[in-house]
Amino acid sequence: MEVDSDYIVKELYGGALTVELPNDFKDLSDIMPIEDNQEVFTDMKYDAKLIIEILECLDSNDETALNSNFKELAETQSATNTSIEKCGLDISVAPKIKSSNIIKSYLKGTQHIIPSKIPTDDREEVTLFMLHLRLKDHDADILVTLNVPKKPTATTPYEEVVSYHTDVFENLNKSIEVKDLSILFG
Repeated sequence: MEVDSDYIVKELYGGALTVELPNDFKDLSDIMPIEDNQEVFTDMKYDAKLIIEILECLDSNDETALNSNFKELAETQSATNTSIEKCGLDISVAPKIKSSNIIKSYLKGTQHIIPSKIPTDDREEVTLFMLHLRLKDHDADILVTLNVPKKPTATTPYEEVVSYHTDVFENLNKSIEVKDLSILFG
């Protein structure tokens, strides 16, 4: 499934970071409070959630940091049946980030979560796409999580929804740009 050609550049953190997203991704901070270290978008077409976070670098092991974030997310969501399908580490510099010491890793996995946070509600399987950018010179991480509920729409089978979000995630990976590191990390 092709990604829609109508992408727009979204400015994050006061313009310190930009990313290209489809028009259907709407900023949740327009309708609800969001933590200062997060930018959160929802895909109005397929109900996926995109969270971009700036975090203090806690896990000192570059190779396990993303797995630690995946496990922490599972614990926070009280997730069951967690699995990692793909995981990789790329020590090359991420495009459009002007820092010489970046480690990029990615992950695709699944978790069964309770979206409402009400323990008696049904669990929902989600596919997670995660991108972890470790900016070693700033002792900080940028964590991007795309959470896609495993449910078909009235017109689109789930496999096509995941294919679409795979393309969205790959485009995000290429388009993310840190324009002003000083705003993000002082």
